[in-house]
Amino acid sequence: ATELAAAIRCGHTWTNVLNQEGGSKAALLENADKLPFTMVLVANRWLVLASADPAVDAGDEILSVNGMNAGAMVAALMPYLRADGSSDGKRLQQLNHNRGDYSQMDIVWPLLSPPQDGRYALEIRNPAGKRTAVTVQATTLTRREKALADQGIKPPSEQWTFRIDGDTAIMTLPTFAFWNSDFDCAAFIDSAFAELDAGKV
Repeated sequence: ATELAAAIRCGHTWTNVLNQEGGSKAALLENADKLPFTMVLVANRWLVLASADPAVDAGDEILSVNGMNAGAMVAALMPYLRADGSSDGKRLQQLNHNRGDYSQMDIVWPLLSPPQDGRYALEIRNPAGKRTAVTVQATTLTRREKALADQGIKPPSEQWTFRIDGDTAIMTLPTFAFWNSDFDCAAFIDSAFAELDAGKV
């Protein structure tokens, strides 16, 4: 169903896991089949943002998972990613863990290449260039999030923020998706600009 929806090439047509019910939603979100680290895809390279497994460190590059290299992984995932037309950049963004919502690496990848006996086989390269083969225990989203939180690492926030630092104002707007929120973005912006005006910033 995900591949069929993605083939329509409309960014609003997709199998959103959060809209599922019952066992399928629990299986996709709660199974212990997730990689124990978060990543970002940069120029077809998987770079680790944070890790709940001591065998992998932030800054490491994941060269392969279960014998499949980074390029092959991206190629395998692409048919399941949504976007309008040929917007492949938007498709690839869905694989990153530095977004406000879940990564398709946590949903689609375990279906395409599940852990073997509860473990993933990796080849990694550290920032110094040393390559190592390791195996890591698959985990759940909840356990990974807790392990990262214990390290002081929190999920990215979608909260809009505004602050004044001397004669410079900084407004951060991580998302424009408020379909399930009572946040009043117009009031936020009005208030921020009123504060700018009052302070002559």
